[in-house]
Formats: sequence, C-alpha cells, structure tokens
Amino acid sequence: MKSNDFVARLRDTLLNETLLWLGVVSLPMVALTLWRIPEMGWRPAAGLQFLFLSMVWLAWFQRRRINYSWRLGIVLFAIGAAGLTGYVQRGPVAVAGPLLLLFLSIAVVFTEGRIAIGLGLLILAGLLLTAWGAVSGALQFPVDYTSYAHHPLSWLLLILAFAGYGGIVALLVWRLFRGLTGHQQQLMQINAELAVRTGALAESVRFAQTTMDALTANLAILDENGTIITVNRSWRQFARDNGAEPGRVCDGMNYLAVCDAAAGANLTGAAEMAAGIRSVLQGARDEFVLELPCDSPAKARRFLGRVTRFPGAGAARALVTHEDVTALMASAIEVRKLARAVEQSPAAVVITDRGGRIEYVNPQFEEISGYAMAELLGRNPRILKSGWTSADTYREMWGAISAGGRWRGELCNRKKSGELYWEDASMSGLRDESGKITHFIGVKADITSSKQAVEALREIRQREVAIGASIQSSLLSEVPAEIEGAQLAAYADPSQIIDGDFYTVRRYRPDCFEVLAGDVMGKGVPAALMGAGIIAAYNRALADLLVGAAGARSLPTPAEIVNAIHRELTPQMIALSSFATLALYRFDLEAGTLTWVNAGHTPGLLTRGLDARAVAVMGENLPLGVVPEEVYAQSSLAVGPGDSLLVFSDGITEARNAAGEEFGLERLLGLIEPGSMADLPPATMLHALRGEQRRFNGGGPGADDLTALMVKLHPRRRAPRGRIEDRVQPFVFTLPWTLEGLGALRARIAERAAGSLPAEDADALILASFEAATNVIRYSRLLVGDATLTCRISRESDALAVELIYPSAVFALPAEVRPDLSGESEGGFGLFIIEQSVDSVEYASPMPGIASIRLVKRAGAAAA
Repeated sequence: MKSNDFVARLRDTLLNETLLWLGVVSLPMVALTLWRIPEMGWRPAAGLQFLFLSMVWLAWFQRRRINYSWRLGIVLFAIGAAGLTGYVQRGPVAVAGPLLLLFLSIAVVFTEGRIAIGLGLLILAGLLLTAWGAVSGALQFPVDYTSYAHHPLSWLLLILAFAGYGGIVALLVWRLFRGLTGHQQQLMQINAELAVRTGALAESVRFAQTTMDALTANLAILDENGTIITVNRSWRQFARDNGAEPGRVCDGMNYLAVCDAAAGANLTGAAEMAAGIRSVLQGARDEFVLELPCDSPAKARRFLGRVTRFPGAGAARALVTHEDVTALMASAIEVRKLARAVEQSPAAVVITDRGGRIEYVNPQFEEISGYAMAELLGRNPRILKSGWTSADTYREMWGAISAGGRWRGELCNRKKSGELYWEDASMSGLRDESGKITHFIGVKADITSSKQAVEALREIRQREVAIGASIQSSLLSEVPAEIEGAQLAAYADPSQIIDGDFYTVRRYRPDCFEVLAGDVMGKGVPAALMGAGIIAAYNRALADLLVGAAGARSLPTPAEIVNAIHRELTPQMIALSSFATLALYRFDLEAGTLTWVNAGHTPGLLTRGLDARAVAVMGENLPLGVVPEEVYAQSSLAVGPGDSLLVFSDGITEARNAAGEEFGLERLLGLIEPGSMADLPPATMLHALRGEQRRFNGGGPGADDLTALMVKLHPRRRAPRGRIEDRVQPFVFTLPWTLEGLGALRARIAERAAGSLPAEDADALILASFEAATNVIRYSRLLVGDATLTCRISRESDALAVELIYPSAVFALPAEVRPDLSGESEGGFGLFIIEQSVDSVEYASPMPGIASIRLVKRAGAAAA
C-alpha cells in the first residue's frame, strides 16, 4: 500500500470516529444548555447548540455520500460555532478551551499544515474579537454571568466539556499514534518484503541471463523501437564471428538500424528481417520466421531467424533468435537424398513400430505387394503371409531382430491379388540415441523370377543327375544276372542322387570273373565322373594289356591291371587334388582261387561256407592319386562253393544316426553271418542290410554314399544238350515285387517239379506258392522300395520244397486257419488254401529284417 493512500484512509477513518463521538458527547451538553437557559438567559445559544448537534449527526449518518472535504468543513464549522456560543455564555470560556483544542487537533490532523494554522488563527481572532466586544460593551449579551458562574449546572457542564472533548482529543491522538505506528511497522514489513523481492528479482534476472547465456541459439530482446535491451553470450560470439566491433550489435544498439544498414549494402535477407521485426513490434503478427545467409569470414553459414512478441499489455517487447542451421540443413539434404533413395529404390522397404504395426512402405513395396500405403498403415505385415513359410522361420526372425541382431532369409508371401511371390528379406532394428530399439525395418527384393529360374535349373540339373545316376547304375555298375557257379547282387544309395562309389563286374570265361569297386573323394557329379573315368581307365588298361606286344596269350594279373590304372591316373589325380580307393577281386572257379589288389579301399568280408565266420580280406597299398611311386601288389587264397564275399564302402560302417552312434563293423557282421548260415542268396542279404541302414539312419539316405556288392559261390551246374542234370543243389532265382511278375514263379516250379512230383501234386504246390507270394507282395511293409522276392527250390528225397524269401517281418500265423464262409468278410481263404495244398508250411526269419515261407509237397501224400 502506498503511503499517501494509507494517510487518506486513516484521516477518513478518524474523521468518521470524531463525528460519532462529538455527536455522542454533545447530547448531554445540549440538554444541560437547554436546562440552564431559562435561568441564565440568552436563548439564541440553544439554537446554535441544536445547529451544532444536527450538523455533526448529519455528517456522520451521510458519511458514505458526503465526501471527505465537506465532512471536514462541517465539523470545523460546528466546532467553531459551539466555541463562540460557549464563550459568549462566559461559563463556556472554560468550555471554549477544550473545543478550541479539539478544533486545532482536527485542523492539524485532517488538513495540511498551512491550512490548519490559518483556520486556527481565524478561530482565535474570532474569539479575541468576541472577548473585546463583550468587555468594551460593544456586544451586549443578556446573560447573568454571576449566577452562571456559581450555578451547579455550569460546573457540571464544565466537567462534561473537559471530560468529553478532552477524551475525544485523547482518543483522536491515540488512534492517530496507533495508526501511524502500525503503518510504520507495515512499511517496515513492506520494505523487508520489498528487499526480499528485490533480491529474488535480481536472482531471477541473473538466472534468466545465465539461462540465456547457456543456450546455443543467439538471443536478443528488443524494445518497442527495436533497441536491444539485452543479449546472451552466443549473440556476442555471433557478432564477433561476423567481424562486428565489440558492442556494435549488442546492448543499447538499435537492431532495426543495423538491419536497415545491411539492407542498404544489398545483404540478402536484411530488409526482409527488418520488416518482420517491425510487424511483430507493431502487433501485426505474433511471430516471424526467416531463413537467411549469414556468412562469417571463415565459412558460409545459414541461420534461422525467429522474432517472437512478448505477451501482455504495456510497451511492446520482442525476442530475436538466430539459430545456426548450417549442419542441420546439410543433414536435411542428406536426409532428402536418403528419402529419395528409399522412394526410388528398386528394393521394397517397410518400417514398423516395436509392435509390428506398419508405419511406412515405399512405392516398390506397394508395387510388389499390390497394396497401397493407406491399406497397410497400422496393420501387421502378417497380412502378406501365405502359409508357405514355416512358423519356425518367423520365430527365428523375430527372435533375432528383437534381440538387436539382423536376420536374412527367404519368405513366401501372398499379394493382394492372391498370387504367391518369393522375396529375399533383410530385417533389423532401428535404435534411438540411447540404443533402445524403436522400430524395425525390412528391405526386400522380389526374387520370384530368379527363384523360378533357379528351380527350373535345379529341375534340369536333377534330371541330368538322374540320367547320370541311371547311366551309372545301368552302364557303369552293371551286375550280370547270372554267372555259372556264382550269385551276385549289389546296391548303391547315393547321398546326392549320384555318387562317387563305383563298381563293375567283368567275365573273362564261364569259370572266371572279377569285381572292381572303389570310392572317389567327394560326392555328387564330380565324384561320379571321376569314378566313370577310373572304370574307363580300367577298361583301357585291360585292353592294352591283352593286346600288348606279346599278344593276348593270357589274362593280365589284377596287380598288372591296377598298376596300369595307377600309372595313367595318378598324375592327373594329383593335379586335381583328388584321390580314390580301389579294390579288384578276381574269382577263378576252375582253380578255386580268389586274387585281389586293395588300394586303400575298405577290406572285403569273406564268409566260409556254412561256418558263417567272416574274415577281412586285407590290402596294404595306398589309394590311387597319392604317391606316383607306389607299386601295387596282389594277394590270393583258396575259395569254394558256399563261400561269399561282401565288398562295401566305408559309408556303411561309418554311418551315424541322430544320436551320433556309429553303425560299425559288429552291426554289419550281425547281419551277414546269420544270412550266410541260412544260406540266403546275396540279393536277400543285401536287402536286409539296406533296410537296416535305413532304419539306423531314420528312414533316409545317410550323409555318405552307401554301396555294397556281394558274391556267393555255389556248385557249378552243367546242362549238356539243354538238360538240367544237377537236381540236388537248390535252384535260386529272383522275382520283381509285382503281382504281374509272379507268372515266372509258376513256370520255374513246374520245370523243377517235372519228373519229381505227379502233375496233381505239382499243381497243388504251384497254387500254394502263388497264393503265398501274392500275400507277401500285397501285405508286406517295405522299408526299401526296390525290393525283390527271392525263390529257392530244392529237392528232398521224394519231396519238393519252395522257399519264398523277402524283406519284411515274420508273418504271425493265426491260431486256427479257417475261412469265413458267411460271406461277411474276405479273410482266411488264402491261408486256408496254402494249408490245404501242401504238406507243411514254415514261417521263419533267417536273419534280421528278412522273412521266409517254406512250403513242402511230398509225392503222393495227402495234404493236411
């Protein structure tokens, strides 16, 4: 509160209180005056007393309507009139004293000093003039002063006058003192608060200036005329960098004048900046922004000028900021380049938030997917899922990119039109300054055409490889159907359709043949070509040795053949950084010998007759293509009917299952030895081996090529003039795994039964055998697809036995074989026919994975 306002309010309050107390005190005074007038005389005093009392109460009751000056005038006039009346009544000489004191107090308190002194002197002059008139007789008052002076009412009136008017004076002085004291304390408190606020204001100013100085932007505050009120540190540095003199464009300078001068020098943007500042200061706009060049002597720069008007009433103020946007503009140019690159990129680009909702796709993405950006925004990329990409692929992708890594792979998606397409996708996360992933980005290329081309090429290559595999198996790995005195069988399971394992069989005479087997380093077509090359070299070496300088006088030895192959191929194989293992086995049935050369190949397993104990046929030479100076030696041993030789690649014994367990030699012997004891044909034994390998590998081919060839020797049969004279040894042949191929079974049994069984018994045996073979082909579960049915026919005194051997589990015979004659089912007829047609039926398993059915028919015996 201002001091003048306080004094005015205090005077007004004290004046109102004085009016109230004057009216209260004057009531008994007027009553006493009226009482004594009949005795004292001079009745006009009563009128003056009533006038005084009326004016006081009128001023008090109308205090809110009568202004301060009128109320003060009424009080002073009333007091002056009352004083004069009291003085005329003589007794009031004493009454005039306190009235005069009251008058002077009010005059001093409620008026200014000079006015108060003037009023006091005027009242004093009036009193003196009245006194002189009364003493000189110039004024005649009909008052009995003697009676008045001694009258008790006069003294009572005197006491009341001193007490009442003195109390009012004392109260007025006390209230004035209290008011002034309180005001002084209030002023002291206000001064203290003002000091605190002044300090806070100074601190705020320092804080504001410090804050301005801490900002990198250049700041200046202008008044309504464009004069700079204050600037920050960056502005001063900005001025120095621009070559300005100290203080030239800082505090106290008119910034508009600086801009106008720069505009006169044709500096770009200066005039426009000045116009913008004036428009803001004049209130035409609240803000003005302009990008303008402001080069320093050292380099070219671009600044963003901004003028902002301070809100509120009063004189206009504006904040001018200059921000160096040189680097930002350079970055913006790079960003625009990047944006154009993304927009014009031949690759499809998609950006999603962390939840996988699409926020952006480029035009190439729209073109590939068939969706417009508006259709994709806010949706998940799963809208493109075709169902052809596995869930594991998506889990792997999201796991990688959610962890902050990258993922790349191929996805099969579906266009809006429903058409499938393939894309090569690269996914990664976008991180903010703190390293937190905020978005995901995918860059994709439509590889449908290339995928189709690759697939077409793959199919072409597969066909070529399949043709190569067919050539390899039919031409380069041919096994004769029959060799007198021996049975042969072979199989190859390549790991890549075509393999590097190879074998071939060559017959020199009816009683002499040899087997060449090998394994080339590597897999696939290159290894197969190398294997074909070795077979070709084998044929050339044999031809060269047979028609050599000495003429074809005798067969070259296995060692001569292998050394000739070695001399031709080893230099070439060394140049190709390749090698091959090789084994050459020659059987001379007339001499009863087996001669072999082993060039690093897996040792063969030789089983002696029905003893079924397999021994390894070893060799000590290195593989072909290792050492040019290697000399290959041969070994020999005696063999005879019942012996068998298994030649195999190391892929069989070294195969591992899913648990890492190796197939091993012991597992191989556990298959071969029981089959030899059962005198099973080679084809049957190899079927069992092949099925066991499939089971071991989980049903598919192994990691390496699997190749096996088996030779089993049996007594030679001589048939001069077309007759079969040896009917004691079993007659073994194989049938295809088809019902159509069973016609040969009928002919072979009929041929063997001629002269041994009556026609009726032979027909019964044929019927039972045909029914059993039909059941085998229809109901056996095969693990290997190219199975065959082996049939062995043997004579037992007056009986003929037919044994069907096939790869499957043993048939579980029902407890009672009786056909269902009700017509409600078809079961039981085949088994019933077999049981009724022959004398005995035996179901067995001669070795693991092989089952057999042995049917015996005796001549002239009644069937069971």
